[in-house]
Amino acid sequence: MWREIFVKGGPVMYPLLLCSIVAVAVAIERAIFFARIKKSEETQADRLRAFHLLLAAGEYERAVKLLQDEEGPVERVLLAGLRAEDAGEAKRALLTAADRERRRLFGGLATLETIVTAAPLLGLLGTVTGILHTFKVLGGEPARRTMEAVGRGIAEALITTATGLVIAIPTLVVLNYFIVRAERTNEIMESAIACFEWRPRHGKILEAQSKN
Repeated sequence: MWREIFVKGGPVMYPLLLCSIVAVAVAIERAIFFARIKKSEETQADRLRAFHLLLAAGEYERAVKLLQDEEGPVERVLLAGLRAEDAGEAKRALLTAADRERRRLFGGLATLETIVTAAPLLGLLGTVTGILHTFKVLGGEPARRTMEAVGRGIAEALITTATGLVIAIPTLVVLNYFIVRAERTNEIMESAIACFEWRPRHGKILEAQSKN
């Protein structure tokens, strides 16, 4: 049945099939990615609170280990700041790491946006080609053959239009969900950066005291 519908849809069905495959692949990859982040975020508030307490107490190694035990985007950004040699370098490291994590958070979403736009347009293209095929066969042929050709043209137009919408609508819903998830994590990351206060490592403190 599906094979027959695909054939009746005409050549435009091939790029629509490609759009559907890419959309499903990206959606699965993003779902796995955000599922891992969600698991990390379940205990994130307590972890970040403990991290700031350890950092204030000068427990640098324990603070690093705490972040490494459940590493997510926010934790990786904070680790980049911790490993800096001074406050200025820490700020640059935080911003660089945050940009890198944002690219990972929003990765693949541009592809879904393209599919949301392209699928209905491809469906519209199929509608146009179907109507063109219909007009092409009108006139000069026996009525029976003409009606069969008109039916094929109308079927092509309707199938491609419906297929484009069937691909675009679920993809749009999934895309909006992933955007909300990415923005939520990004807000947590920005808040963590704003609260971050660079402190010298324990060895650095001792070195500074010995010089004085």
